[in-house]
Amino acid sequence: MFQAYDFIYDGIPGDEYGLMLGYVGSVSQSESSTLGANLEIYEDKIPSRTKSLFYGVEETPLEFDLSFVSCEPFSRFELEQIASSLSGKYRYCPLYICQPDLDGLHFQCILNDFKVTYIDGRPIGLECTAHCDSPFAYADPVIFSFATAGNHTIINSSSDNGYLYPKMEITIPAGSTELKIVNTSDNNRSFSIKLPQSLGTDVIFSIDENYVVSCNNSAIATPYECIDQYRFFRLVKGRNDLVITGNGTVNITCEFRKRVGG
Repeated sequence: MFQAYDFIYDGIPGDEYGLMLGYVGSVSQSESSTLGANLEIYEDKIPSRTKSLFYGVEETPLEFDLSFVSCEPFSRFELEQIASSLSGKYRYCPLYICQPDLDGLHFQCILNDFKVTYIDGRPIGLECTAHCDSPFAYADPVIFSFATAGNHTIINSSSDNGYLYPKMEITIPAGSTELKIVNTSDNNRSFSIKLPQSLGTDVIFSIDENYVVSCNNSAIATPYECIDQYRFFRLVKGRNDLVITGNGTVNITCEFRKRVGG
């Protein structure tokens, strides 16, 4: 066995299965793995034309192989139970690999294509493919809380060169109607929530990374209409200088994307 590591998948540690991540047998000195930087190119080739019609590129999700090993051989019954527990997921689940260079990071993935590993005819482990929901791993959530208007800064440490749309919880206190955030690092892009009228209680808006908006107050029948121009808050890579005006509190939850490969 070579370089065995603990793991946690969907909140269940590997030792509950009697498994660790590692290799069985010898491993060649030359190894390779993907960094999740593969691009799918969209273009059309036209006869007699030198250049193609280029539409754009899209990063493909990260995939990598995993080997689960045990110090003791499994029975067929135990193996079936373990494979069923690890593979019976119908959603992306967090995978933590407990090694120093992945501390504080996790992948969102589905484990697929399981194979049994044998030594001397006895099942000793499993191999599978981890299919991730993106090209990146994710840092553990960091919450930025701003309780006052004024100037604030968030450093987006993602490896992703694109925009990051974080989760948000915004509280507009009783008697107030608007809270606005201008990101001066993003060409002064503004995000604001406007209530149709002043209400007698605090109003809490929750916005997730897929732009799903909910509100705790039944007087706001359509929370989306409170988002000015349906323009959602986002972060550019690196430094983001924010100017907050109006009354209220803002909690911004970021899971920074890291290109660490698999």
